Amino acid sequence: MALRRAMFVIAVPDLERSSAFYRDVLGFEIREIGDPGWRMYVQDECRIMAGECPDAVPAAQLGGHSYFAYLVVDDVDACHERVASAGAEIVKRLATEKWGMREFGLRTIDGHRIMVGQEVRGIRIRPAAKADAAAACDVIRRSITELLAREHMNDEGTLAAWLENKTEENALRWISADDRCSIVALDDDRICGFGMIKKSGEVGLLYVAPEARFRGASNSMLRELERQATRWGATTVTAVSSLTARDFYLKRGYIASGEPVKGFGLTLGYPVSKTLTPSLYRKVSAG
Repeated sequence: MALRRAMFVIAVPDLERSSAFYRDVLGFEIREIGDPGWRMYVQDECRIMAGECPDAVPAAQLGGHSYFAYLVVDDVDACHERVASAGAEIVKRLATEKWGMREFGLRTIDGHRIMVGQEVRGIRIRPAAKADAAAACDVIRRSITELLAREHMNDEGTLAAWLENKTEENALRWISADDRCSIVALDDDRICGFGMIKKSGEVGLLYVAPEARFRGASNSMLRELERQATRWGATTVTAVSSLTARDFYLKRGYIASGEPVKGFGLTLGYPVSKTLTPSLYRKVSAG
């Protein structure tokens, strides 16, 4: 026997109210399924069948049995920010747990409780040190050369212009400067990412090693840079994104904030910005 997909079935007192919550707070698509008393909530591979049962025991009265799902996502911090910003009730604060999950719990408008989590794969963030300059420079140069190839198209002039100031000496200068904050992402004890933000709120650099892509390093670094901006009292963070990274920023609450600008050689840069909510960046657990 092979399990093809997990689906959940829940009873809700008011289908319209429930549908609005799952759509507006959790980002589900709401589908009619041919019966006016039922709807399907769909997001990626997750399916929740909701049936209107106004006479059923309210989920809030079920105690521990009101939990019905654990949703594993690729960006739990962004999900938590969306849910908290929408005013949903958080029943378990966002934390990195010893069982390898970064997770939080919420209560839906119907009284059900859901856990939302992301696997933690050993990536951690710390302030950059002067001794990191060589490794940080290597990560930046490999990230540009390998991960951004669709932009520089292996054009020698474009790649040379992009890499020109990505030197160990400049990395040391960025790390040592008083007008900015530089951080590294570590996979065990190996540097796999480098990020830098200026006191003006501009994200100047955010690069991840090819072998660490899609493992949460970029997201964790961006969250830490945003957190640093709030410590400085900034209310807005800006960046000029590559084409490759633009969707990454947009999915994390950034908006386009101007027309494309000239980049390196053949490339363009895409200005983006985000309004910060300081309370969402308070650390509740190490990780």
